[in-house]
Amino acid sequence: MILQVVREADPSIVQFEFTKKGDKDYFYLNINREKLRTVAFEGIKKFLAKLHIYKSMGDFDAAKKMFDGYSAVDDEMLRVRDIVIANKVPRRINLQPNVFLDHTNPEPYYKGYDETFEGVIQSYTERY
Repeated sequence: MILQVVREADPSIVQFEFTKKGDKDYFYLNINREKLRTVAFEGIKKFLAKLHIYKSMGDFDAAKKMFDGYSAVDDEMLRVRDIVIANKVPRRINLQPNVFLDHTNPEPYYKGYDETFEGVIQSYTERY
């Protein structure tokens, strides 16, 4: 939504550049940094003032109309969404190894686990 607010303030602040590498589509997000602190800041300030007014007055209809306007998806954003979904990588498994201290041996020892969901579960169960 903030992207839409900034684009509404001045479309030249944020622009998408679509490219193709091999058989995959990519995009670059070009940001005009000189206008971020001036034009974009003013646009966000006006948006937050409108939001505060609608919230304070409890004007659901006007707030819904405003949010529906900012939530509308144009062709450019649909293309960006399609590229993001096509290039999506699997979620990384955060696996934390453990260090144990055995009472019979004063040296701590490191124990690693398989990078699978079973390894994550085993790591948590042995840690707690």
